[in-house]
Amino acid sequence: MKHLAILRPKPGITAAQFGPHQIAEEREVWRLYTADIIRSMHWSGSPAAIDTVRIVIELETASTADAEAAIAGLPMIAAGLLASEIIPLSPWRPLEILFAK
Repeated sequence: MKHLAILRPKPGITAAQFGPHQIAEEREVWRLYTADIIRSMHWSGSPAAIDTVRIVIELETASTADAEAAIAGLPMIAAGLLASEIIPLSPWRPLEILFAK
């Protein structure tokens, strides 16, 4: 089951607060990536304007609960620096019209 996780810095968090967690965060991201849970990762915004930063992660898990658990295990989430939104994705059903009789 595919999911998108959208991560955003929580209000009032500064860029400097992320520094102590960077190595642990990347280790956990690497673990999830090599376990075929994280499929892709993308970034938008500017660290200079921390409130513009968005991290989008595509996950492949058996359930939404598993996707939530994977994201909850990220050190920056656990430290309360990032808020997350998990969006379950489904196949594009309008394609069915091509096969309607």
